[in-house]
Amino acid sequence: EILRLQNVTKVSSGVTLLDQFNMMVYKGEIMGLLPLNTHGISAFLDVICQNTPISSGCIYFNEKEKNYPGYITESPNKVYVIEKTSSLAGNLTVSDNIFVLRKGFKKYYISNKVLKAQTKILAEETGIHIDPGEYVDRLSPLQCCVVELLKGMAGGAKLFVLNELASFLSSVALSQFHKILLHYKE
Repeated sequence: EILRLQNVTKVSSGVTLLDQFNMMVYKGEIMGLLPLNTHGISAFLDVICQNTPISSGCIYFNEKEKNYPGYITESPNKVYVIEKTSSLAGNLTVSDNIFVLRKGFKKYYISNKVLKAQTKILAEETGIHIDPGEYVDRLSPLQCCVVELLKGMAGGAKLFVLNELASFLSSVALSQFHKILLHYKE
């Protein structure tokens, strides 16, 4: 079990954003959430990513209780969100985005040759051509999504949230990205 939301209610400024919400996600599972509107989506993401305070219920991440009413510390979970607003630095290379811009990276000397070689190995597995030395702001939307996926994997993410990819990826690109997800699911 990667994520469990059990009867989670979140109220903010008198507005109920999540109401007795239940959800379970298991390792290797791909699932979808189709909301009627965008009401509560950002609250849902905040709760599963950052453990923001909830009014009732309980949240488990990686089979450990991580959030409950009265929980004070907002500690991040290993969740990576891929959405239209990219978290990549456009003026840096693909390899820099994947390996250097992440928590826990503590090198004083960075070997570009090593980073590019590691990036090339990861990128080849996706079947999408991505030059490790290319600047991110020159990539296609599909390539950016793949780089974000690789960055999350390199950072140890246990859960990926794909937020409205159809709003910026073509149907062909969505199909290609879906194949990549199925590959990594296995």
